[in-house]
Amino acid sequence: MIRRFGNWLRTLLAAGLITTADLRRRSHARGLTNEDLAKFLRRALEEHGKSMTATAYDHWRQEQLAPPTDATAGDATGESSIPSESWLTEQLGDGSWQKAKTVAFGTPV
Repeated sequence: MIRRFGNWLRTLLAAGLITTADLRRRSHARGLTNEDLAKFLRRALEEHGKSMTATAYDHWRQEQLAPPTDATAGDATGESSIPSESWLTEQLGDGSWQKAKTVAFGTPV
């Protein structure tokens, strides 16, 4: 199912099990506004370039969430609330990674 629809949230939306409004409530319940989500996305894109792919974003996110080792002490943010690509895509881009990037910067990227 995920291969067909792209991610779990899109699968749930396609099945009619959740609505876009449900996704918005979910985001606010986690304490992050759309502006907070856009800030995370802008940070990643500023570090790696505006042409960053959704897959590259998820790799960046995993690096940020990884506990620091002696060799990388201080590199990881330790922030457990860094949103996933699918969360950003659904919340900011209505299912489109490109649109999410545009929303984050306020102009097409």
